[in-house]
Amino acid sequence: MNQPTTSLGSGSLRRPTRIVLNFAHRCNMSCEWCYVPFAGERPDPVVCKRIIERSAQIGFEVFTFGGGDPLLYDFLPDLLASASRCGLFVHVDTNGIGLQCTDATVSLLTNQIDLLGLPLDGPRSDIHDRMRSTTSHFELVVDRLTWLRPFMPKVKINTFVSKCNANTIQEMVPLIARLGPSRWSLYQYWPLSQGKAAIAQHVISDEEFSTTTGKLPAIIDGVRVEVNPIPARRLTYPFVSHDGTVYIHNQKDESSYKILGPIFEDGVIRELLVECGTERQEAKSRYVSIRCSG
Repeated sequence: MNQPTTSLGSGSLRRPTRIVLNFAHRCNMSCEWCYVPFAGERPDPVVCKRIIERSAQIGFEVFTFGGGDPLLYDFLPDLLASASRCGLFVHVDTNGIGLQCTDATVSLLTNQIDLLGLPLDGPRSDIHDRMRSTTSHFELVVDRLTWLRPFMPKVKINTFVSKCNANTIQEMVPLIARLGPSRWSLYQYWPLSQGKAAIAQHVISDEEFSTTTGKLPAIIDGVRVEVNPIPARRLTYPFVSHDGTVYIHNQKDESSYKILGPIFEDGVIRELLVECGTERQEAKSRYVSIRCSG
């Protein structure tokens, strides 16, 4: 992907590639390590559409619909269509609960979703469901992934790695090979925002994370393995809540966010561009490879 610039303000600034829209009204799960700051009113689809259009105007290339869970909202297909019309690469992260095996979903995956992320946090239900503070979710996700087999070139499996599941990550290799997504992305547990309340249960050092993921092959039967430690992720992309509030990782305190203000204000975007760097190459390559394969 090219690295275009924005004309906001005096001079030009390099910018991050991706922006993440978090539907921070509520979630249908209660993962104890989650770092999304849930609060506020139900999302307004008109405001969400303005956020998408504004993101394209600023020059973002990739738009991630994140959680809570985007599939909680029946207006999501309209937002996906809006993002596609704006020329954005459309990435949807979901826990899979609302992912129905229907013709409508097939149409979205065929025409409007470029990348779909689903979670698997262990090789079997006892590990995964412990990580997700629920029951029967492991089976649900595996069922959804099995149904999604024709779309695997645009499916990514996300795994959060903490001290609760680190010793079982190697056991996931045969499962990942069998499911066959385009990528397997492993993320170090980050005691960030409300997620730091679970630090005693989940904290894993940079060295432990590196040792755990370092035992994995770079490619598993064609599946690219992507390792995402905390230091590599900080300040490489901004977040925007469904009400339009932009926030980023705090440079002075890695356990908190810094709120910048409304995405519709040019001054907020200038600050964002000063504080956020570009998306790391490992993450950018996922979008390039998927778009090229499509």
